[in-house]
Amino acid sequence: MRGKIIAALALTLLASPSFAQSADPAPVVSANETILRVSGEGTLSVAPEMAKISVGVSTTGATALDALSENNRKSGSLVEAIRAAGIAGKDVQTNDLSVEPEYAEDEEVDRIIGWRATNTLTITTSDLENLGDLITVLFEAGGNTADTPDFGLTERSKLRATRQAERKALEEARDQAEATAEALGMRIARTLLVSDSKVSFTGGGRYIVVTGSRMARSAVPIEPGLIEVEAKYSVEYALVPL
Repeated sequence: MRGKIIAALALTLLASPSFAQSADPAPVVSANETILRVSGEGTLSVAPEMAKISVGVSTTGATALDALSENNRKSGSLVEAIRAAGIAGKDVQTNDLSVEPEYAEDEEVDRIIGWRATNTLTITTSDLENLGDLITVLFEAGGNTADTPDFGLTERSKLRATRQAERKALEEARDQAEATAEALGMRIARTLLVSDSKVSFTGGGRYIVVTGSRMARSAVPIEPGLIEVEAKYSVEYALVPL
């Protein structure tokens, strides 16, 4: 009897509004309507407005303290050069600070032969034209690692590009639906459903890695390229005969 009461209670709870699973109501379609589902893609290319570049100092020493002390000295010079280049403090961030042992290669037993200290700073700048010069200056100041310029847009420009790509995607979906409807001897009566948009940003430069204790005075060649913005929509239309 107890089991039957528990089962009955469970069924009652599942049937109540608070436990029932809700689902989006399906569009109501008339008898003379045919559903057509199409996908639209909208793309555009935008020039980057800003870049993030990681520049750091990697040093070695017989002890962890030796490696870190040398790194602190060179990193201090690097920070001074960043400030001298006019980079604001809010645009500089430490993203890696580590001290790790280095081991002898080709030995069965791990043997520490020294220590390596690394301090990497990420710099954000909108001066893309002089980005290569900035990297060169920072290497002259003691930096010896740099990688992956990450080109991007301001939030306002990103929103504007998103809206433009979404508009193109919806226009393409409409064009596809109209062409299909015409081929079927029908016309679009109304829009039944529009999915959430999917927007992606890709591109903007290429991967580079620069390492070494010295660099030539000529600026590092940097090509920002273009950022590709793509939006996708799925749209359902109701078609009716002409």
